[in-house]
Amino acid sequence: MLGQKKIALGCILFSFFSCNDSKDNISEPNRIEVKVDSIVPSETSDNILGIYEKDYFYQEDIKNVPFNIDSSASIDRFRGGWTNGNVWFGIQESDSVISMFVEGAHPFVSFEGGDRHEGGYMMSGVLINDSSIFVLGSNISPVEKGDLLVESIYFDKKCIVVFDREGEFKDVLIDSEEAIGSDVGILIQENLAGKFCNKQTNDTIEFFEVGAHVVWNGAEKEFILEIGEYEQLAHVFTLSSKEENSLDQELTAVVSYAFERSDNNLSLIRVYFEEEEGDMKGWAASGDTLNFTLIEKSKELSMNQFKKNVFAVF
Repeated sequence: MLGQKKIALGCILFSFFSCNDSKDNISEPNRIEVKVDSIVPSETSDNILGIYEKDYFYQEDIKNVPFNIDSSASIDRFRGGWTNGNVWFGIQESDSVISMFVEGAHPFVSFEGGDRHEGGYMMSGVLINDSSIFVLGSNISPVEKGDLLVESIYFDKKCIVVFDREGEFKDVLIDSEEAIGSDVGILIQENLAGKFCNKQTNDTIEFFEVGAHVVWNGAEKEFILEIGEYEQLAHVFTLSSKEENSLDQELTAVVSYAFERSDNNLSLIRVYFEEEEGDMKGWAASGDTLNFTLIEKSKELSMNQFKKNVFAVF
């Protein structure tokens, strides 16, 4: 059980290699300083704070929280927005927290949020110290009851490290202001980021997650990901209009492409948004499929690589 794990993270200096993907797979050393408040396993597992409400549903849970609770702890480090890549959430600001998981006051903490389509996402727990929360309930993946959330900063990015009930590294939640952790950033990283070549035409195309732009045969353009059914991201990007004196006729107008990635292969097909009698039917093909092969991996930090780098610390 998590309560039996001797988790005591102090001010530690870690040194290891960053593993950003690149063509030559070259890594540069990074030194980071990790400052996390001490998490002390409770010897008695009988926290009695005397501040939970009478008939509170989780009375027994707070008594059995497997860590000593600092009653003077501040929630400030957990303020702001957070995301798991699909759901955006933040602290439910209230003197008396009421949600589907928890009802009470400090040290009880509740988060709420939603995805692109709907709300109703919640997570609640007990504030252990300034940087740690013991989870009482959650429907925000991958966090579950019994997990431990530890707020910290890695590679200059504010994040929450998730440990499971066995005290093992589980996942990372990130500041919602960080583009690499958004659904848009992740979709680009996993499907488009990198440099590709069409071996039949020798056309080259390189996508960048930072700034959402593409260089197509030397012409640089911004692009946006389109929204599909239920307000979710579609596998379609639209290029913005180009200057009037552009020599590249393919990029002189607003055009959209559906994309599909399979290993090192990327397929693009010109599409348009079909509308019939006011009902939106989706995207329809209007051209041949363009097939590209990856020739150089993206050098940008992806969310997946960021998680691997954080995992390497532990």
